[in-house]
Amino acid sequence: MKARKQSIAPQGDMIKKIEEESNMRSYPKAAGGLKLLFIAEILAIVGAVLSLVPILGPILLIVAQVLILVGLYQASTDDEGYKTAFIITIVNLVVSVVSMFADGVFASILGIVDTVLNLAVAYFVINTTVNLAHSMGKDELSAKGQRVWKLYLVCAVASIVIALLSFIPVLAAALGILLVIFNLIAYILYLIFLYQAPKALA
Repeated sequence: MKARKQSIAPQGDMIKKIEEESNMRSYPKAAGGLKLLFIAEILAIVGAVLSLVPILGPILLIVAQVLILVGLYQASTDDEGYKTAFIITIVNLVVSVVSMFADGVFASILGIVDTVLNLAVAYFVINTTVNLAHSMGKDELSAKGQRVWKLYLVCAVASIVIALLSFIPVLAAALGILLVIFNLIAYILYLIFLYQAPKALA
């Protein structure tokens, strides 16, 4: 019986050691990159609001996009998932430029492609951060990220459905109003997630 107690004790010490190592682990590059992503999103909002102001609005939007790329590149030092998001973002930029010169069915197809690529970026950013937070024992942030991702997924699927139903104007318009509401909620939760994540990972 005594030998059994002695064998259990080292196991308990090992579990405690693993928990301590998890708490000591940090991802400073990911934290810094996500902080840049948060700043970029805020600049994008300001840029969109000031889009009617010559020069200022467009410049803010360009700066926001550059910060997104820099942030993802910096974060990729800590995890390859951010590198994948970085590559997809570059591809999406190319699609966005091409869509500026497209019209008709081709423009609609590019719109769907843009939605899918944005969803992919959100997936890699959110889920990579969720995994890092989980490895540190930050389960509250991890759970919050999972909720944000699920809401993003619902919004993206709804957006594609609305695009496919665009030939039924009344139905598309009704669904579009609901989508705007859900997108707004998802975006606010995403911003909160980006704001909290750097503090948790640093």
